[in-house]
This record gives sequence, C-alpha cells and structure tokens, in this order.
Amino acid sequence: MPNDDGSYYEVDDNGVALGRWYQDEDGKWIFDEMVPLADLAKAGEQSAQWLMLLMLLSGLGGAALVCKRKKRKKLLRDGRDVS
Repeated sequence: MPNDDGSYYEVDDNGVALGRWYQDEDGKWIFDEMVPLADLAKAGEQSAQWLMLLMLLSGLGGAALVCKRKKRKKLLRDGRDVS
C-alpha cells in the first residue's frame, strides 16, 4: 500500500499493518516493523476473570451457609435457644 512520502505499508490479509518499507539516503529499502494491534486482547475478553471471581464468591457464600447450619444444629442439640 503506497504512502504519500514514497514509502509502502505492508499489510496482512485482514488489513492489519505489519510494517513500512522506505528508502534511506543510499537508496536502500528498509523494513520498519510495526506491532500489529489486531491480535491484542480486547476489552470483552476479560469475562473469564469475572466468572472466576463470581465462582469464588459463590463458593465462599455456600461454605458460610454450611458452617452456619452446622452451628445452629449443634446449638439445637445442646438445648440452647437459637431464635
């Protein structure tokens, strides 16, 4: 893909710029490599982190309920008032 200053951009099949070809003072062609931005993580790909956090909090909540039930059963067995 030609540029106004005589350089050329090399792009992949998806249209992502991979680098720029330009001539130095001696007329030798140089390839200036760019970092393709298309393969970087996108904002929507963080949902797995939220899912893990939700699972952890659910597990902790379930464990707290089990502990509370065990404590209540023990108090009832000992004849104490749990109301």
